[in-house]
Amino acid sequence: MTPEHLKSTMAFPQILVNQEQDDFPLGSYGCEILKYMQKQYPERYWELNFTGNLMETIHTREIELMNFKIELMEEIEKKFPRPITENFLEIASHMDFIDEQAETIINQELLKKI
Repeated sequence: MTPEHLKSTMAFPQILVNQEQDDFPLGSYGCEILKYMQKQYPERYWELNFTGNLMETIHTREIELMNFKIELMEEIEKKFPRPITENFLEIASHMDFIDEQAETIINQELLKKI
């Protein structure tokens, strides 16, 4: 059998690719969402993959989480205001504290089913 013969007798699935979404690599949140979805929700992963909505859904969720983190950091900074000092290390330590607090909450959000 030649490859031409195979083409005429086999039915290949139509694969839809959203080129715009695929051009943007996943960030750290997107990679975590993808890994967790493959492990914990394989049916949902394959459903989105077969319909061509996987990357779009993950990118959308990743953007939501990044925006949520910004909001969280603003709220935490209101509760724990920036120290009034010119000491860079003290300011950096404060910003690290805020980032760690926000990341703790974001890590819980990453585990939610999408």
